[in-house]
Amino acid sequence: MALHSSGIGSFHLSYDGNHETTIDKINRISIPKRMRDGLGSSCVLYLNELDVISIYSTQNWLSRIEGLTSLDRNSIAYGDLTRMISAMSFSDVPIDGGRVVIPDSLKKRAGIESNVIICGCFDRCEIWAPEAFEEYLRDIFGYKAEKRATVKRIWDEVDAAVQKLKEAG
Repeated sequence: MALHSSGIGSFHLSYDGNHETTIDKINRISIPKRMRDGLGSSCVLYLNELDVISIYSTQNWLSRIEGLTSLDRNSIAYGDLTRMISAMSFSDVPIDGGRVVIPDSLKKRAGIESNVIICGCFDRCEIWAPEAFEEYLRDIFGYKAEKRATVKRIWDEVDAAVQKLKEAG
């Protein structure tokens, strides 16, 4: 991976740390400038396996899901993963004046009310309900372990299919 001014490959050094903020009446949050610099003028919002809203740049999102094209479209893994990703993601969400509008469906599933923590994760940012973030920090490996294991199994199938294609040339 090539080192460049904003990071290494798809990792942006500005996607670290955490920031507390509020969500307004029309579901807008302000993304800290250093975190939004790598996003551009729009982003992808995705409710991940922890029921946390991930904010991806379009480029990083496409990298994240590119392995899906190598799955057998008739497989259970393909159906489960594409259904989950499509239902829980919103692409081309505008970043206007440093703010992004969180869709009601994602806000509700993430348990967000008025306060949020925006946490950097190197290739993305995450929007957490403060109580969930504190619970996660108390028990990182046990937090939603069963759901995480299911999603990991599905992503492992994607990775295995990608590896097979690479080996086949």
